[in-house]
Amino acid sequence: MKKVYIVDSDEAFLKSVATRLEGEGIEFDTFQKANEALKKVAVETPAVIILDYNIPDRNSMEVLREVLKLSPFSRVIIVASGVVENSASEIISSGAADYFAKPINLNKFVSAIKHQINRYEILKTSTVKSAKWWRRALDFIGIHFPVGKDDVLHIGRRFYYAIAIVFVAFLIFSFAFLEYSMSPSFCKSCHIMKPYYDMWKKSQHKAVPCVDCHYPPGFREEIKGKFQAVSQVAKFLTGTYSTKPYAEIEDASCLRTGCHATRLLRGKVLFKKGIVFDHTPHLTQMRGGIKLRCTSCHSQIVQGSHISVTETTCFTCHFNGLEKNPELWNTQAKCVICHEIPKQDIEFEEITYNHQDFAGKGVVCQKCHLEVIKGEGEVPKEFCVTCHGEPERLEKYDDFAFLHKKHVTDKKVECTRCHTEIKHNVKTTVKPLDYSCDICHQKKHNGQKKLYMGVGGRGVENMPSPMFIAQVDCIGCHVERKNPNAKNGLEFRGITLEPSENGCIYCHGEDYRGMLAEWKDSVNSELKEVKRNLNQLRPYIKRSSSRAKQLFEDAEYNAEFIEFSKGVHNVDYALALLDKSKEYLNEVKKMIF
Repeated sequence: MKKVYIVDSDEAFLKSVATRLEGEGIEFDTFQKANEALKKVAVETPAVIILDYNIPDRNSMEVLREVLKLSPFSRVIIVASGVVENSASEIISSGAADYFAKPINLNKFVSAIKHQINRYEILKTSTVKSAKWWRRALDFIGIHFPVGKDDVLHIGRRFYYAIAIVFVAFLIFSFAFLEYSMSPSFCKSCHIMKPYYDMWKKSQHKAVPCVDCHYPPGFREEIKGKFQAVSQVAKFLTGTYSTKPYAEIEDASCLRTGCHATRLLRGKVLFKKGIVFDHTPHLTQMRGGIKLRCTSCHSQIVQGSHISVTETTCFTCHFNGLEKNPELWNTQAKCVICHEIPKQDIEFEEITYNHQDFAGKGVVCQKCHLEVIKGEGEVPKEFCVTCHGEPERLEKYDDFAFLHKKHVTDKKVECTRCHTEIKHNVKTTVKPLDYSCDICHQKKHNGQKKLYMGVGGRGVENMPSPMFIAQVDCIGCHVERKNPNAKNGLEFRGITLEPSENGCIYCHGEDYRGMLAEWKDSVNSELKEVKRNLNQLRPYIKRSSSRAKQLFEDAEYNAEFIEFSKGVHNVDYALALLDKSKEYLNEVKKMIF
């Protein structure tokens, strides 16, 4: 159909255009109302529709959209006279093929109509060709799709052959892929797993396929592992995989027949020179209230190795808590649990001695071997937030048994993900006094450090000093020597640097002169008031409620914290803690009196 519809209420325009189209041999129909034209468009598809922008019975833009909906290949030319609300660019962007303003040049107008008829033919032909392509594709596999109302759908024998071939090919590909997915080379194909593969290739397990460790023995677990491998491929292809791969290795994988099935029966084995280890108590008994797994000690990844013993895990278990409970040196941290006492004579600085002489007398090792432990292995609460954001989980922070069951027994979480590192080293060739001052002077200035960092108080949020945030170290304020006039004995007594407001003035200028004294006065005044209230309430606190005792204890803690840590290290935090102490004590007064 190459017919042209002219939809316009202007009879003179209709007549002039119709006469010209008739002379050009172009078939056409004329309409004075849009609704009449739309009824006809619903039945047949015109090549071109000439639509009056000012058609009286309908909004021309609505008519344009409806025409394109009924006949998407038809080309619409808008003609307008008088007031036009939409610009020509807006009309074209709405779907019109062209736009003319009355009075029109008939030669140009007819030329535009012919051009749009050609465009209509090109679009329709390309669509028909594309339809023929998919028909040919269906015919090739044995499906005849109906053409016209009298035709019917027909499926030939070739279609069923094609389905059978595709199904067999799918099965072959699936089995081949599933088999390949269980090989180490498949793991290596992912760039994220490349470092893990390289470490495995250099390890003692290089002859063991990855799946033998990562999936427990048994047909069900093997099938489960195959489907998991396929899911990992899907995640990789869709870009939804994690950049931090995580896998759990069950004890059954390690203790399977042909691997380490007899490990628990061997008893003590030599880990390395002078250090013995027994797998049986670690895997069959609760250790410190924790049920361990093979991978609790054998880390899945160690730099340059694979499934190797992570000694920091040993240190975290054996040496954690020594700072608070030195009695642990006689139990979990006892040296002879792992170390054998040397039996041979040792020559050192022209002195010959034997460990057996001292061990038999009950002399503890750390009397001679200093600094064997560095670090406390504590668990800062902020470490929890890196993995968990739910308040109900963070409330379990103090539940030791629950946390270790979830992280160690149920899941393979590295100890160092939660605990700070503990280092252990036995020095045997040190010079006398060649060790840290912390051996004797323990936790010196600990209070000042916490106050400066704005942590450690009770009832007040962390409030680091602006100087701490700016990374100003102690020597930023401690700038003057104690006893500067002393000349003798400095070689033996050493030098102590004391705080001075000159440190403030040096950085901030003369406007800060006298500020240090003001800070001291403010803190001392508030501290004096809090201590006076503490002394007033102390005689009554023993007979008060547990809530009152706790508030009194918190207020006293804050006061001692500020007194012994010197409030000037963080004035704002110190005053906030003292205000909180006064608030606590006021509550205690209401409870007692």
